[in-house]
Amino acid sequence: MVFSTRMVAAKVHVLKIATLAPQGSVGLDLLEEAANKIKIQTQGRVQMRFYPGGIMGNEQSILRKIRINQLQGGALMSGSLAHLYRGAEIYGAPFFFKSMQEVEYVRKKFDPIIKEHLQKKGLTVLGISNTGFTYLMSSHSLKSEADLRKSKVWMPTGDIIGKAMLQTAKIQPILLPISDVYTALQTGLVDTVVNTLSGVIILQWHTKIKYITELPLAMSTGFLVVSNKSMQRLAANDRKIIQHVVAKMAIRMQDAHRKENIEARQVLRQMGLVFAEPTKLQVQYWNTLAQKTMRVLINDGIYADNLVKALRKRIEEFRSKQETEILQSKTDAK
Repeated sequence: MVFSTRMVAAKVHVLKIATLAPQGSVGLDLLEEAANKIKIQTQGRVQMRFYPGGIMGNEQSILRKIRINQLQGGALMSGSLAHLYRGAEIYGAPFFFKSMQEVEYVRKKFDPIIKEHLQKKGLTVLGISNTGFTYLMSSHSLKSEADLRKSKVWMPTGDIIGKAMLQTAKIQPILLPISDVYTALQTGLVDTVVNTLSGVIILQWHTKIKYITELPLAMSTGFLVVSNKSMQRLAANDRKIIQHVVAKMAIRMQDAHRKENIEARQVLRQMGLVFAEPTKLQVQYWNTLAQKTMRVLINDGIYADNLVKALRKRIEEFRSKQETEILQSKTDAK
C-alpha cells in the first residue's frame, strides 16, 4: 500500500509560474481559475502554483529561474522574450496597428511562427494575450517635439523597441524596473511614461500624471510560457488539457483587458486627466519617428526585414478587405 501511494504521489507535477501581475488583478484571477480547471481535469496530476507581484524578481530573473528549473514558467510581456526570438515583439511594432481587429487578423498568421521559434529556444507558449494599446502619458503637456525632448522619460530595462525609438528621437531615457516607477514619478525623477490605460491605474501611476496623448503607440502583449522540459515530463493527454484550458483562458483574458481599458478611459476622464488629441503635425512627427525607428531595428537585426514586410502586407490585406466590405455594404444599401 505504501508503494502504491508513492507511485500516485510521483505522478503529481507542480508547475511553479511567476508573474509581475499583482494579487487581485484580473490576469492573475484568470490564471488561477485556469489552474483549478487543469487540476480537476487532470485529476490532480498537474497543479500550477503562482508567484505574483514580482516576488520572483523581474522578468529576466524569472527567465533565468526557468532555465535552472527553479521555476517552470512565467506570465511575461513580449519584450522579455525578444532576446530569444526578436519576432516575439512583432505586435509591439510602433504605430503599425490602428485597431484590435487588425491585431487579431495578423495574429492568425504570426502566432504559430512565434510559438515555433520560442519552442526551439526551450519554451512552450501556452497562451498569447493582447493587453491593449500603450499611450504616452505625462505630468505636463506634450505639444511639441521640444516638449518631449525636455521630458524625463521612463523606459524599462531591456525594452529594445523603446530604446531604439528614444535614441532616434535623441532622448536619453531613465532606466528603471517597473516596481520603481511610482516612486520616481513622486520624486520627479520621471515625468513621462508609457503604459496601457488600465495598467496605469493598476500601478497607481495615474495619480502622478495629468496628460495622455490620444495616439496609440504600440500593442502590449503577454505570453504564458513554460519550459519544454517541464511539459515533456507530463503525459500527452495532460499536455493537451493544459493547452486547451489555457487557450480558452487567453481569449477570456484578452476580452477582460479590453473591457478594463474601456472602463479605465472613463475613470481617467472622471478624475480629470486630459486626453490630448495630437495635431496633424504631431501625428506626422510620430509616424516619421516610427519609420526611422523601424529602419534602425531592421538594420540592427532586431527585426528581420522579411518579417516586417510580411506584417505590413498582412495589415494592408486586412484594410483592403475592410474597405471592400464597406463599399459593398453601401452598394447593398442602395
